Amino acid sequence: MKNILVPTDFSTCAENAFEMALKIAHRASARLHFLHILPADDERPHKSLPKVTPVHSAERGHAQDILNKWVAKAGRLG
Repeated sequence: MKNILVPTDFSTCAENAFEMALKIAHRASARLHFLHILPADDERPHKSLPKVTPVHSAERGHAQDILNKWVAKAGRLG
């Protein structure tokens, strides 16, 4: 295993998965790749679905802060 994808919605379950991915990556000398998707202003595959509210810069900044912390922690653990 060379690469591990860690998708996240920043929930408690996702944080637990991140911790497990860290352990696995460390043992396998694998690289971690984090993924968090912010919805677009109107990201609807079908027009019948409700409109998604725009993502505010504060939400984007919050997500980036958490991802930066995860990357730093992974870097410290090698």
